[in-house]
Amino acid sequence: MAPDCEKFLRLHLASGHSHTLRSVFYFSCPVALMLAFAFHLLVRKPLLRHLPPVLYRRLGRFTSVDWVGYFRRYYWSVIYSIIIGALLHLFWDSFTHPSPQLVAVFPFLPRLMGIGEQQRVFFFWVTMLNSVLGGAVVCWAVWRMPVCYHEPVPATAAVLRYWAIAGLTAGVLTTAWLLVVEPDFVDGTIVAISAGLFGIVVASLYVQYAQRRQRRRQARNCPTPSSAAEKTRAADATSAYQNGPPHR
Repeated sequence: MAPDCEKFLRLHLASGHSHTLRSVFYFSCPVALMLAFAFHLLVRKPLLRHLPPVLYRRLGRFTSVDWVGYFRRYYWSVIYSIIIGALLHLFWDSFTHPSPQLVAVFPFLPRLMGIGEQQRVFFFWVTMLNSVLGGAVVCWAVWRMPVCYHEPVPATAAVLRYWAIAGLTAGVLTTAWLLVVEPDFVDGTIVAISAGLFGIVVASLYVQYAQRRQRRRQARNCPTPSSAAEKTRAADATSAYQNGPPHR
């Protein structure tokens, strides 16, 4: 997805600096690495801990992933994966976006194709089919993941609070941008996606701030735990607002 980040950074349909072979190295690699570190260090734990139970039981175990340690050991594998992913992205885009070189080889791609009353170029239907099938594969893969019933599920109030913050942030930013810039539908969709991702970051930072405040407050009330067990109970209490009772 790194080549598409130019759109989300510039908030409109732009790809001049991200959809070339050279950009794989000067754009996609640095952007992907920055996003990976930002996600794992700032967003991953709060996001996973505030998923609905049906997703948390499948994805919650990834809260303990040591991304920094993994990157130190396998940084070349991570970089190679980014390069391969960006190249495959550009290759597949050639089938879903008009390209004079590709049209010369496959002249049927820009032709109109109708489904019912909808008349669209073949490029459009390939893009839609790709999005639907890709989303279905991701959903199927998540659903097939092992389910853990032994961990406490997130409390409903904490989940609603997290997503309310994310949604409110995204809604305010999207509405303000639409009123000021008045973009077309495609650019408006890009802005909404960017605002939604930023809202998740804001909600995650708020959760971390709230947890630190709760730990400091508890430390003032009980500054010297007398045993390791008491220290463990104090740490568990700091996340009580987000974890519900264990699933029976």
